[in-house]
Amino acid sequence: MDAHDLVKFLGKTDDSPEIVKLLADFGVKKKLRVEPDMRDLPVTLKPAGLSLVFERVETKSSRLKLVEAQIYSDAEKGFTTFPGQLPSGLTFADSRAEAIKKLGKPYDTQKDFRLDTWISKTSSLTVKFAKGNGSIQMLHLGLPPDE
Repeated sequence: MDAHDLVKFLGKTDDSPEIVKLLADFGVKKKLRVEPDMRDLPVTLKPAGLSLVFERVETKSSRLKLVEAQIYSDAEKGFTTFPGQLPSGLTFADSRAEAIKKLGKPYDTQKDFRLDTWISKTSSLTVKFAKGNGSIQMLHLGLPPDE
């Protein structure tokens, strides 16, 4: 599975056949449940270098929708590097300058947190760069912001 494959799952609910199969492919067979006082539920898949974040469809609803896929390199403690292709030709070895060359000027930058964000019609992409060598540490693929 590549990062672009994950984009098509964004916004789908946890009871949709696509999400049920996606989770089953990663060994998650139980129905997802969010604690009453929690807004979202991360499904962490460290051996796959991935975390899938689900949010409630409505405030009191038990139905969830996939709102974010977090893609990790082994620079993130406890994670194995995501084995699939990253979006737009990015690699985990890329520096911030290389990412900007491939993606263009970021929509938003948070230098204190080493984050750059790009927005498209179908998704948002936030890249976190590692301390030290500045290579890509993780990516957040999410739904684009509401207009």
